[in-house]
Amino acid sequence: MTQRDQIRLTDGELRDYLAGARVIILNSIGRNGAPHPMPMFYAVEGDGAIVMTTYTKSQKIQNLRRDPRVSLLVEDGAKYFELRGVVLYGRAELIDDTNEVKRILGAVALRQGEPSDESE
Repeated sequence: MTQRDQIRLTDGELRDYLAGARVIILNSIGRNGAPHPMPMFYAVEGDGAIVMTTYTKSQKIQNLRRDPRVSLLVEDGAKYFELRGVVLYGRAELIDDTNEVKRILGAVALRQGEPSDESE
């Protein structure tokens, strides 16, 4: 068994870890090919999909329209032996449907403890 296999999270541990974190780092690919990491608030859907919102004209969206490949990072720990992190790889799906965007905004706001139009 490799060290990586020894520290790999189970599906339940991954779900709990993502549920307990508040910020995820979204890495998109910039025009010049360099990573473009940005902190984002997020929510986890019932099927495990990570959802977040941003402004349509943001650099992240421009990058994702050009290349939808992403990596997502959640990390924590203050000392070396406390460090933990999860990296997820995938493709972003951009959603323009107003009702779906409002639903996601509500889910992210609720997760952050903020009121939203959708939760009132």
